[in-house]
Amino acid sequence: MRGRLDEFGVVDLLQLFQLSGKTGTLEVRDGRHAATLYFDRGRLSGVGADHWSLVAELRRIEWLAPEVRQQVDLLEQDGSHVGLSLLARALLTPAVWDQFVERQVEALIYPLLELTQGEFVAAVEGIPRVAPLRLDLAPQQLILSAARWQEEVRRAAYEGMGPASVWRRTAAADGRTDELLLTLLRHPRSIADLAAAAGASVLQTVRQVARLSREALVEPIADPPAPGSARR
Repeated sequence: MRGRLDEFGVVDLLQLFQLSGKTGTLEVRDGRHAATLYFDRGRLSGVGADHWSLVAELRRIEWLAPEVRQQVDLLEQDGSHVGLSLLARALLTPAVWDQFVERQVEALIYPLLELTQGEFVAAVEGIPRVAPLRLDLAPQQLILSAARWQEEVRRAAYEGMGPASVWRRTAAADGRTDELLLTLLRHPRSIADLAAAAGASVLQTVRQVARLSREALVEPIADPPAPGSARR
């Protein structure tokens, strides 16, 4: 089945897969990128996208130990996406992996639920396919989580702490090595960039930055420096 998103939205399609208990894939194209959702008997079993790489996202986590980075490099050299998610998961602790997955769901799936332009292709298959990033989510719960996430992000943006807001350390943070985000703030960075560097979800990063701000350890930059400009 194929169609346009202005006639049949991604939320409707997710619910259709869940209600029918079908196994298959849903490819969504918005004119710029294509993302594919994978289903196994009505549950969302994975996601992938043409502009996304599991290895590249893992490399964005700046605090990974050198030996873990070496293993990540080996994953890319293997050249196979089958089982890659399981291999990558074995390199991280369960808590770190869960945060990493939450971040990818934020970036890859939540935006799809708001699309009103583009097209989709839904295919029902007998055997579930292995996704680049493996998941196990109930579509209806995902829809509710996405709605809460969108509301919290809007509230954070209203309070000046949206994903695009840029922050820096204050003088009071000098010498502090017990806070990961302070270590990652070697130079001014947006919350979205910090989240990627920490391997954490955007909302978790927002909450941590808010706490550090209350402790006067970080402060926002009203006019962030242009890329490549000299830092003082």
